[in-house]
Amino acid sequence: MVYFSQPINIKSAVHLHLFIPQTLLAQVFQLGRDSALAGLLAKAHLEQLNDSLENLLCRLAGIDEEPGKEEADLLPIAAISYLGENKVAEAPDAGAGYFLFADPVHLLLQRDSFSLSAPVPMALTAEETASLLDSLNRHFVSDGLYFMAGASGHWYLQLAESPFIVTHHPGLALDRDIQAFLPRGSGAARWHQLGNEIQMLLHGHAVNQHRESLGQAACNSLWFWGGGKLPYKSAAMSIRAYGAMPLLKGLGRLAGMECADLPRDFSALAGQEQAWVQLDTSANIEDDWFRPAAAALRRGKLCRLQLSFAVNGKLLSATLRRRDLLKFWRKRHPLNIYFEA
Repeated sequence: MVYFSQPINIKSAVHLHLFIPQTLLAQVFQLGRDSALAGLLAKAHLEQLNDSLENLLCRLAGIDEEPGKEEADLLPIAAISYLGENKVAEAPDAGAGYFLFADPVHLLLQRDSFSLSAPVPMALTAEETASLLDSLNRHFVSDGLYFMAGASGHWYLQLAESPFIVTHHPGLALDRDIQAFLPRGSGAARWHQLGNEIQMLLHGHAVNQHRESLGQAACNSLWFWGGGKLPYKSAAMSIRAYGAMPLLKGLGRLAGMECADLPRDFSALAGQEQAWVQLDTSANIEDDWFRPAAAALRRGKLCRLQLSFAVNGKLLSATLRRRDLLKFWRKRHPLNIYFEA
C-alpha cells in the first residue's frame, strides 16, 4: 500500500519529462522487479507509439509537420540538430540550405541482403572521421554535396535544395534487411546511385582497410535520414531542458528555451515548474533519477511524470500522476516485458 504523507503543493509541483535514448536500454534491462522504474511502469499509463523520440521532441517544441511534403521528410530533424551542434567557426550556417543526417554505419552482409548494425552513428576516432570526410568531400564536390561531422558523432550532409526523397529513422532498420528502409521518392533512383558510389569509395579507403586489419567493423556506408531546412523560430517556451542531444539544444535555440547539460541528479530540478531531461550513459538512472522521481511523485512534489523510451525508432511512453500510485493491484514485471513488442 502507498501512503501519502503530505498534500500536494501545486505551486511547487513539477511536470517532469524524462527522455531515455536507446543507448540506455541495456542499463534499463539490468534493473530488477524491485527497482523504482519497475514500480513506476507497473502503475503507469503505457502507450507504444509508432513515432521516434526525435519526432516527439520536435512536436513538443512546437515544430509542425509541413503539409504537402509527400517527397520529403516531415520534420527537419537534421537541420535542427546541426543548429544544436558545437561547430567550428568555418562551418556552414544552419539556415543555409537543406540538411540530412549522413551517419557513418556498418552494413552487415546476410545470406541475400544487408542489415544495419548498431550503433548509429558508429564510433570513429577524430582522425578516421577527418580522413573519410576529406575523401567524400573531394569526390563529391562537383555534385554540390558537403559532408561534415558534429561533436555528437553524427555526420551531416548539406545540399542547396531538397533531394526529393523520404528517409527512415535508422532504428527501424537495425538488424533487419535494409531494403524496405532505403530512401524513396522521385529522387530515390539518383540517391541509390549516390549510395552505391559512396560505398565503393568507402570500401577501398585506407581507414577501413586499417580497421579491418585490427578486426574492427568498417564504415562501409552512410545512413541518410531526417532531412529538411531549418524552420522559423517557434514560440518561446517556459521549459528548462537538460541534455547533450544536439536536437534538444537546437530546439532550445529555436524556441528560446534554456538548455543545460545533464545535472548530477534529480535534486537539481528543485523549484522548476516544467523540465525536460534527456538521460545519457553518464547517469545512474535508477538511483539518481527514477528512484527520487518516484519519491517526489509520492510526496506531491511532482504533479506529473512522463517517461519516453526510444525503442528501435519507436517509443514506449509511460505517464503517471500521483493518484496512479494507488493502483496497488498492478503487479510488477521484469522490465524487458514492457519492451518486447
